[in-house]
Amino acid sequence: MEVGKFASAAHGRLVHSRNVGHAQVDTPFDIYEHPANLFVASFIGSPPMNLAQAAIEQAKEGLAVKLGDAEISIPPELVTRNGLDACAGKTVIVGIRPEDISGVGRKSSGL
Repeated sequence: MEVGKFASAAHGRLVHSRNVGHAQVDTPFDIYEHPANLFVASFIGSPPMNLAQAAIEQAKEGLAVKLGDAEISIPPELVTRNGLDACAGKTVIVGIRPEDISGVGRKSSGL
């Protein structure tokens, strides 16, 4: 069974097909930066986006994503642009691309 495929379209747009119908038609940049759904988000990129369940919580200075023991602040402009205030107190699926993670050292276990 074919899971998905990309086809070039006119004017630099890509069509991502999934079985019957199209999952997303857009420019390569917009498909990468703004995937239409979880399938496209998990499919595009190498390595692909990491998806995990997390809670959106009110933090000291706005909203934050609570992922395990980690709390990641959500920039206010992202909250406003995407209407994330409505997600406060809810469990959501978050996507994190490996290249967007910057080094925060872990404590050495001495091994």
